[in-house]
Amino acid sequence: MDEQKLSELLTVLADPTGRRALPLLSEGAELWACELMAALDASQSRMSRNMAALQAAGLVTDRRAPQWVRYRSATLGSPLAREVASAVLRVTEPAVACAGQRPRLARDKEFAI
Repeated sequence: MDEQKLSELLTVLADPTGRRALPLLSEGAELWACELMAALDASQSRMSRNMAALQAAGLVTDRRAPQWVRYRSATLGSPLAREVASAVLRVTEPAVACAGQRPRLARDKEFAI
């Protein structure tokens, strides 16, 4: 990975919305954009911008339906990009977990839309 790509990847991972979306998708889940928006309390434009950046970094991929988009972890992306993302998440996730801020998904029983 060249210096420019690394810089772009770290910029993507610096945004809390995209960074908080990665663990939700890394659990093997494929989530609708609206589920991510609700879980992360993000607007459509913010979520779209972050997911596009994560796709460009090779960390997520999408599957499009006529009007909706589902996202999941990319399996064919750069192993180094995934390793860097994993390291960043290991450092940042404990702070989120300690604060009890695990985003809830629509499929969580206690979550009501």
